[in-house]
Amino acid sequence: MTCRDEILTCARLLVSQTGRNEFTIPDILDAMRDQGTRYKDSTIRTHIVSSRIGPANSRPSARKGSYLHGIRVSWNAI
Repeated sequence: MTCRDEILTCARLLVSQTGRNEFTIPDILDAMRDQGTRYKDSTIRTHIVSSRIGPANSRPSARKGSYLHGIRVSWNAI
């Protein structure tokens, strides 16, 4: 399973458990560790942040294809 796949699985799990369409990066890190991920925290963070921000020169509409589109990442707890 790729890092992206694990992030999506854990994001969906968190959304279903909390009933809220958002999570923090530490929430994902904890959920992935609980699932026995082989990925480093830095790799996971990079995937999440790069999928939410996209290229610096991209328009917001260009980021709608992001695999985390529609799920809010709470940046307060990074």
